[in-house]
Amino acid sequence: DVLPTIVFLAGGTPRAALLDGADLSALLQHNNASSPHRCLYFFGGTPGAGCGKDTKGCPGLWAVRCGKHKQHFVVRAGQRTAPRVVTGRRLVYNIERDAGEHSPLEGRGLAVALANINASVLQLERTLPGAPGVARVRNQIGRGYSSNATLCCSSAGGGSGVPTLANGRKARRAGLGGARGYPACTCTSANWHVRTCLPPWPSCG
Repeated sequence: DVLPTIVFLAGGTPRAALLDGADLSALLQHNNASSPHRCLYFFGGTPGAGCGKDTKGCPGLWAVRCGKHKQHFVVRAGQRTAPRVVTGRRLVYNIERDAGEHSPLEGRGLAVALANINASVLQLERTLPGAPGVARVRNQIGRGYSSNATLCCSSAGGGSGVPTLANGRKARRAGLGGARGYPACTCTSANWHVRTCLPPWPSCG
């Protein structure tokens, strides 16, 4: 959702591409806006961590919620410490009436819910890596970061452009390049306070 939302807010138009995200700008700008997502998809699982490498759907799609209905594809066999397994049952719940998910749907109610959810899953699968025309995107977080785009703050004295670290030391003394290493050091007591999620957390003075 981040890409289409930022593109819209910046006044642009996304290039012709298959996106699984949606523009959420209306939710950010209007209190009475509704989500553009009809369904929510829950992915999880890491081979060797809570499920075996030969376990179908692990990692993969574990659950889907469409409106008031939620279907589970992967569940725990017992307690929280039990391994997750692919359910052989079509576990669908009406979470508006059964928030604790105690009573799976049966009969016609189950059939109607499954038809809706299955159609949504098929649509989702067309956007996943491996589908025709869909390439894998490199892990953007794993690429690291550039200090040119790092938000940080001036020192407590203000105006120096040298960020103050969480431990009170100046970035220049910590070997981070001082103002040159953080050209975006524009946060001062005169504007707003910001903290990045990048160690060592340059912080406002």
